[in-house]
Amino acid sequence: MRRYCLIGIKGIGKTTLIKTILEEIPSIDYLIGSQILRQLVGPRFDNFDYFPAEEKQKYREKAIEYMIKRQNETQKDILVDGHTTLYNPISNEPENVFTDLDCKFFTDLILYEVNALIVLERRKSDSIKKRILDLSIIKNELSFERENSENIAKKYGMQMHYLNEDFHNNLNIELIKILKGEMM
Repeated sequence: MRRYCLIGIKGIGKTTLIKTILEEIPSIDYLIGSQILRQLVGPRFDNFDYFPAEEKQKYREKAIEYMIKRQNETQKDILVDGHTTLYNPISNEPENVFTDLDCKFFTDLILYEVNALIVLERRKSDSIKKRILDLSIIKNELSFERENSENIAKKYGMQMHYLNEDFHNNLNIELIKILKGEMM
């Protein structure tokens, strides 16, 4: 069974993209990484970024354990939307958030990238979630997510896929092709 992780920086549109294709992929179990963490952490989740590194690591590992159990029960491929990196508000730098369990769990990484200006506009239009609106930080996040995900895929033998502006308005079609094994 495959275990896909659609990765990209916060506010890039991962969840929105996946919602456009859910009806086309009934054989794939879709999970949102942050929702799993929210359930595990409980009411303190809004302060998760400020937890000690060891505590964040523990919760991230529990999330993977949950996904392993769920896949064993459903016997379906899994698609998770998540991140290999996140911006750390304490250090003011992006940091790796993929645990060793993440690296061993996922078979495929699908990197979703768009222009930093598009990310900025999407973040500005999201009135519900507080996002970083500094263009230089967004560019740094995009660069670090790409570099980190490529390094992880290479080190752990994962299949690396790319979704970006080259696909224009066909991102949903290209994502379906990846998930159906029609595009490597």
